[in-house]
Amino acid sequence: MRKPGAEMTASPEWVWRKYRCKKKPLPFVDLIHNEVIPETLAAGDEINHRFIYVMCPEQATQVMTGTLYRSFFSKGEMIFEHEIENFELSPGRWIIDALVTIPAQADPGVYSIRISFSAPDPIFEKDIPFSVYKNKP
Repeated sequence: MRKPGAEMTASPEWVWRKYRCKKKPLPFVDLIHNEVIPETLAAGDEINHRFIYVMCPEQATQVMTGTLYRSFFSKGEMIFEHEIENFELSPGRWIIDALVTIPAQADPGVYSIRISFSAPDPIFEKDIPFSVYKNKP
């Protein structure tokens, strides 16, 4: 299982060239990946939620500060939301991992995690589904 935290996987210079940031309104942010591992798990087990973003700033060392939301949905309704204020998006390509324990009393079914970032306007938002069952097969 992955460890929670942040890791830079590409330099700001590489991202600037790859995403042609010179031609984009700055700062430029793109959520390029959102995943849950495992995609199916038993109630009470732990999942790894990973998202990957790229950011090109207006100035070389600029960060974008805002609020990161990790919201959980079941049957179209939000059932839980974790909010991190003053979360910083940094230049380059970054992997952000979090470990989340699914409550043992969770009903079987399809759930989703929505990752979103606002600074103060929405910058990105994306959902990823996962399934919960009661007993391990």
